Amino acid sequence: MSKNFRIKCPGCGNVVDIPGNTTCQCGTQLILPEDGVIQLCRKSSMYGCAVGFGIYINGIPLGHIGSGETIRIPVSYGHYRIHLTQSFSSSTNDPEFDITPENRYVYLKSRIKFGFVVNPIIIERVTADQMPPIN
Repeated sequence: MSKNFRIKCPGCGNVVDIPGNTTCQCGTQLILPEDGVIQLCRKSSMYGCAVGFGIYINGIPLGHIGSGETIRIPVSYGHYRIHLTQSFSSSTNDPEFDITPENRYVYLKSRIKFGFVVNPIIIERVTADQMPPIN
């Protein structure tokens, strides 16, 4: 996993991965919220399905996550719902949670559950020690 954070530019709407506060290519200052972090991991598939998932937090698109990738999304205190999509599938259990001073970090792992007709995306809430290390 990269040490970068994923953020959506409020000026141009581009989703970028940045190491810290910086300026977007459109000139807008990108300031990372310091309240909490949502860390999302896309498990690699043993079947070779390397299709990425589209990420939506409270209905706002935040780019894609590739197979075996982990991203960190800084967020302000509040209520959040995560939804993941793929070309013909979407997450079936969209977790909802609150980021508060007592609960600043949320760790999630996602995977495809292969079925006969439908291959739903499963999102599991895990603990910090179950996540890949930050390089």
